Amino acid sequence: MAASKPPAASMASADEKWGRLQATVHERLDTTANYADTVARVVDTLWTWEQRRDAQAALLDRDARSPFYRILWDDYRMSEHYAQTDSHREFMVRSFDRLGGYLPAVTRRAAEDHDLSKYELVEAVGYTLRWVHGRQGVHWLEALGHHYGVQEHHPQFFIMGKTGLGLMSTDALQESLVDMVACRWERQLEGRQDVTNSELVDIAPGFFDRYQVADRAAVQALIDKIARQE
Repeated sequence: MAASKPPAASMASADEKWGRLQATVHERLDTTANYADTVARVVDTLWTWEQRRDAQAALLDRDARSPFYRILWDDYRMSEHYAQTDSHREFMVRSFDRLGGYLPAVTRRAAEDHDLSKYELVEAVGYTLRWVHGRQGVHWLEALGHHYGVQEHHPQFFIMGKTGLGLMSTDALQESLVDMVACRWERQLEGRQDVTNSELVDIAPGFFDRYQVADRAAVQALIDKIARQE
């Protein structure tokens, strides 16, 4: 029997692939951009559709063997964005458990599925750039625009023309209030267990500027009801 042919040259190891990805980034660093800006630009303009698909899968699976995971999760610090999103979503469920009785149009499923698009690469790159690295620019704006375009609990979803009216559906409007409460409870009230409902809905006026006049009045009516019936 003839001897079997030696195997073809093995595929590049994960370390080699990671090194190539890093080299691509460093080759494109210039005096006007930092590392984070350059990673965002490389992912957006140089990675193929297949590379972005593989990166997305590696992030969702937490596949530490993947070179895409290593450059995004560790080097680009996308892990911090995921942790921020995880924490916000936990407070979303806590806020629903506390106030859901006042907001019958919001389901527990909606609270549990809140902001899932932030785990998608198209949003995660921009949100990491903005809230982990403190940078702004086109990649952040693209991520924010995508988020507003798919998440109905933001008034911008409707104002951007999804309904042609600019006014929110009842379930979206009520979820937007739970979202604001979750942000306040986590960031301003530091997750305290002893907070009252009145404290939870004591939301700064500036957050209401994004609503249309009629929706703003509807949200304020819900807040007044919650504070009054505590």
